[in-house]
Amino acid sequence: MGLTTGPQEIIGNKTFTGKTKFKGKVEFKRENWTEVTAFQNSWVNYNSSTTTTAAYVKDSFGFVHLKGTVKDGTVGDVACFTLPIGYRISKIARFPIVSNSLFGIVRIETDGAVKIVLGSNAYACLDGITFYVG
Repeated sequence: MGLTTGPQEIIGNKTFTGKTKFKGKVEFKRENWTEVTAFQNSWVNYNSSTTTTAAYVKDSFGFVHLKGTVKDGTVGDVACFTLPIGYRISKIARFPIVSNSLFGIVRIETDGAVKIVLGSNAYACLDGITFYVG
């Protein structure tokens, strides 16, 4: 295979085998953040003027990222919101969070339910939660 020079855009799924070299700037595009609009069990965004609103995104490597701060809902084995198909984890996972300046736990279920199972409903921060979905 010959050397290709100049800007190139790869569209769709591509597999590179063997040694692959990229020279210059390599960009990986990702979709835009999707804001959570269908909260459950009384959860709402904390304060959009001082903190990020709850949202999710999947990057080009198949990792889902969560962000935002929520408040006022029911802490325990109930959903804060539900991720759509394509953003769901294959096995239940738990993630540490900051909740009202203390330790909390978010559990993400295989059906997409995002649950604040430990912490305070004064606020719970989802920033930094990342998991692989393929």
